Amino acid sequence: MYACPHCSEPSFSLLRKSRSSSTFPGRCPACGGLAFVSGWGHALSSIVLETGFWGAIFVALLYRNWLPLLLFPLGLLAASAIVGSAFPLKPIEREAVSASRTSAVGHVLLAAAILAAVLYLRAR
Repeated sequence: MYACPHCSEPSFSLLRKSRSSSTFPGRCPACGGLAFVSGWGHALSSIVLETGFWGAIFVALLYRNWLPLLLFPLGLLAASAIVGSAFPLKPIEREAVSASRTSAVGHVLLAAAILAAVLYLRAR
């Protein structure tokens, strides 16, 4: 368990910590405070996930054996534990969560507009 940055109680599990972001923070069951892990932690987790996944497939194809694929979930758990301990939880307030969600919606709408424009121009 990881300590809440608000009340210092060990109330965040590895899963709750790894899933928390500034857009969807984790809530401490003890004090109700909101906390998240830096985006760098999520980026590193994504890189480790992709590398481990494709590495396991490559090794399985190289040795013509499916057993290396069984190591992928174990490696994923180990990587999650390492990343979970390397990146601390940061406290966040409700207003910052609202601003983060508004920013995320704006980014999604901008990406959708760019995609629609590209598709429209390619269809011409």
